[in-house]
Amino acid sequence: MNMKVSIVTPTFNSSKEIEDCLKSISSQTYHNIEHIIVDGGSTDETLDIIKKYSGRIAYWISESDNGIYDAMRSLSSFYLYPPHCFFPLLCAILHLWLLSFY
Repeated sequence: MNMKVSIVTPTFNSSKEIEDCLKSISSQTYHNIEHIIVDGGSTDETLDIIKKYSGRIAYWISESDNGIYDAMRSLSSFYLYPPHCFFPLLCAILHLWLLSFY
């Protein structure tokens, strides 16, 4: 069975980092990946970069929110069943943790 891996990337004015993230995900050898980007209404070049890679992104949205946890909470409308929510949120938290080292 080829399980789908969901990667959720919450962003806000991340033009300096988002392209490296998108390139990294695109270069994975495992191909059953669903990449979802939840942007908090960026005003820099983030959206232009996201649009450049839109063919490799399963779903993306950009709207003002009340911070990173609000962005992750908005995913509950995308995923209908609670078991599906856990893994994308875990991926988002892991991604933020990794970014904290930069």
